[in-house]
Amino acid sequence: MQRRLLLARRCCRNRTFSSLTNRPSAGPQIRRQLWDIIRKTRIEGRTVVITTHYIEEAEALCNRVGILARGALIALDTPHHLKSNVGDYIVEYIDAEGKLIQHICKSRGEAHDIAKHQPNSVTVRKSNLEDVFIKLTGERIE
Repeated sequence: MQRRLLLARRCCRNRTFSSLTNRPSAGPQIRRQLWDIIRKTRIEGRTVVITTHYIEEAEALCNRVGILARGALIALDTPHHLKSNVGDYIVEYIDAEGKLIQHICKSRGEAHDIAKHQPNSVTVRKSNLEDVFIKLTGERIE
């Protein structure tokens, strides 16, 4: 509760800039309240800088995303442009050895062409910032 109060005080000041370093919260209700505060702050025209390890949070809340790898900024753009530059669609399936295989595709047609040639169950989905992170860094998010 104290952390939420401090955050609310920080975000509600009459400033054009707020900074937030995200730490794991106590549960989904607190996370949703925090997201609401951030969205309200953005609607009011203030800039919010968020540092987070939660890719889905960055994708949901940020107009621009910077990706850091080994202490260096390797990408900075809107979530839409970052995903488009890597590929808009992902084809996923499990190979005969049980390994997850992912193909990044620029178009839905390309994704469906790859998918229809796979012998196992296949998922075709839109890319997300985690896909961008993995493509740019070669690392999975833990």
